[in-house]
Amino acid sequence: MVRRGARVIGLFGAVLALATADAATVGAIAPQLVKALHINFAEIGLLSTVALLVGAVFVAPVGMLVESRQADPAAVGQHRPLERGLARERVRR
Repeated sequence: MVRRGARVIGLFGAVLALATADAATVGAIAPQLVKALHINFAEIGLLSTVALLVGAVFVAPVGMLVESRQADPAAVGQHRPLERGLARERVRR
């Protein structure tokens, strides 16, 4: 069974790969976009910037929603795996 943390890291990696591929594709096809849409390179840059800003605006609210629904209620907003591990060690002794 794959640990939940490994799945999350894999998902973040996949999202980052898609975002990078999207940005690279816009740069690669920029000359074709200039001809087809009758815009200049500055407007292509603005188009890419708007797409990135819209994504950035929605990252935090969606992240908070996911965190509130799937996380342990005692650990929401607290990232202390080391302290939890040390507490388990004290209990074992």
